[in-house]
Amino acid sequence: MSATKPGPWIAGAVVGAVLVLVLAWFVGIGPQLQRAGTALEEIESTRQQNDIQAQRLATLRQQFEDLDLYRAELAAIQEQIPLDDGVPDLLRELDDAADGAGVTVLNVTPGRPEEFFAATPPEAAPAEPEPEGAEGDEATEPEPGATGPAPEQAPPSGGVQGFVAIPVQITVVGTYDDTVSFVDSVQEGLTRLFVVTGLTVTGQEEAEASGGRPATEHGDAETIIDGFVYVLQSTPGGEVAEGDGESAPSEDETIAS
Repeated sequence: MSATKPGPWIAGAVVGAVLVLVLAWFVGIGPQLQRAGTALEEIESTRQQNDIQAQRLATLRQQFEDLDLYRAELAAIQEQIPLDDGVPDLLRELDDAADGAGVTVLNVTPGRPEEFFAATPPEAAPAEPEPEGAEGDEATEPEPGATGPAPEQAPPSGGVQGFVAIPVQITVVGTYDDTVSFVDSVQEGLTRLFVVTGLTVTGQEEAEASGGRPATEHGDAETIIDGFVYVLQSTPGGEVAEGDGESAPSEDETIAS
């Protein structure tokens, strides 16, 4: 009796095992590995989001710790740019600055409040169009009196809503050095922000005091200081209300010191 050869059985067993492994991969192992990879990606994404949120939380905590500092800075800014014209306080500060510098304030004239607009840079002029016509032909000359289209004017740059500027003119009499000291005090020493935009100096001769003017000597100067103070109004919508400068004199009114 002949013995059965094991070769075909071994080959069949190997093929069957391979088929089982392939089937197990596609049915169980492959999808599980894919789901595991997706889960790892989601975990990494969640970690990154957590890191971002942690940084934001740390920033918020730092800002909360500095809240009192921000409030102090805001209060200082509100003193420089108050919510109303504050003319009485401004006059008192100007009188104190004049006393400290040794000059006499003749008058202070606030003007009409105006909405503040930031200056816009000039736009470049558009290039002139090339004359039409075939090359070598004479260009068609424009008809007499014909003009090109007028350039469009850019609208004024939008400013901060409710931010208004009040022009102020101050007239003082004193020596040159005392006047310079007063101007420095106006620009740097006032609680209120005052921007000086112009100075007009007129030399004085020796004269006695009269009509509210102090006695002067040769070399003294009468100086007109032009400038602006600013107001950041707290109105609904931030619009500048009509008659907002009611407590401030108009251009024709003068507050004499």
